[in-house]
Amino acid sequence: MKICIVTPSFKGGGAEKIAVNLSNHYARSGHIVTLVVAKCVGPYMEQVDPAVKVLDLRASRVRYALWRLFGVLRSERSDVVLSVIRDTNIIAGLAGIFLPAQRLVFREANTMDLVSQMRFPKKWLWLLLLRVAYLRANKIIANSDGTRADLISHGVVKRSKIVVYGNPVLPANFEELVAAPATHPWIKDKNIKVLLNVGRLHKQKNQKMLISAFSEVLKEFSDVRLLIVGEGEERENLIKFCEEKQLDGYIEIIDFQLNPYPFYKGSDLFVLTSSWEGFGNVLVEAMACGVPVISTDCPGGPKSILENGKLGKLVPVDDPRELAALLKREIRSEVDVVRMDWARGRAKEFSVEAIASQYLQIMQNAT
Repeated sequence: MKICIVTPSFKGGGAEKIAVNLSNHYARSGHIVTLVVAKCVGPYMEQVDPAVKVLDLRASRVRYALWRLFGVLRSERSDVVLSVIRDTNIIAGLAGIFLPAQRLVFREANTMDLVSQMRFPKKWLWLLLLRVAYLRANKIIANSDGTRADLISHGVVKRSKIVVYGNPVLPANFEELVAAPATHPWIKDKNIKVLLNVGRLHKQKNQKMLISAFSEVLKEFSDVRLLIVGEGEERENLIKFCEEKQLDGYIEIIDFQLNPYPFYKGSDLFVLTSSWEGFGNVLVEAMACGVPVISTDCPGGPKSILENGKLGKLVPVDDPRELAALLKREIRSEVDVVRMDWARGRAKEFSVEAIASQYLQIMQNAT
């Protein structure tokens, strides 16, 4: 099968990682894979398998890649085109209007919360573009029930066109990645308990809530530290907030890590404080490494991944006081070994191999 996968870049986002994971898996499975990138920049570029053909559209913004993408899709003549995130879904859908024979499958990566927060006329324009572009898709893969529900309630697509599959998170070399040594001194120090957060430094991820809760935890536990791993536009605001809370020496915000698994494995607790999530790849990664998990009960995938709190604790969105109380209880408690084993088993359901086969069935049967 000849497969074309479209992604914005190779930057350190979940969708970009998924595009690389799927491309590598399909290429190694004998398919002919072309990975089309709006702009060929970012750390994931070095992880692309040599068997994958990479085409750089050289666009400064995804929206400027429309006509170049049209030319690539017309010349490549793939059996199916898979776009992995909303921005590229739109341009793939618009380009596909002029390629009626081309099969298009879109992966919808997030709930509609960000669009809902937009003001008129930007919100109206986004919804119009989504409805027009998604009308061209043969099938849409939503990464959670919440994502599907949002697309339907906003009138973007009909229910019959959407299927729900979780994200292909754990790569084939997962065990190798986990076995790599952790280098951060806090993780090496057995006298310190490390709380970990991994993700974009963005208002959606609400790391400010985590920092507020952590400042309360420190009043009772002086041997706890917080590591936040990621990059984004909120970095300076978060650093300033830490300074205001006088948390220097107790919190560290470190750059994006190409291999975050040693950080998960070496931590004592993983915490996700998002206001909304399409899925929650980081929860799967943490569970696979045997780390206890706390997540906000936000719109999107976390509740489903954690099986309504059976495999990890859920707290209300934007409630630092409740999060602080839960963090204190978890720090005092012994690790529930049985729950961690169940969580590891649940995480394996979202391996690249398992989810890629489900994606492939959709791509083969999309009409």
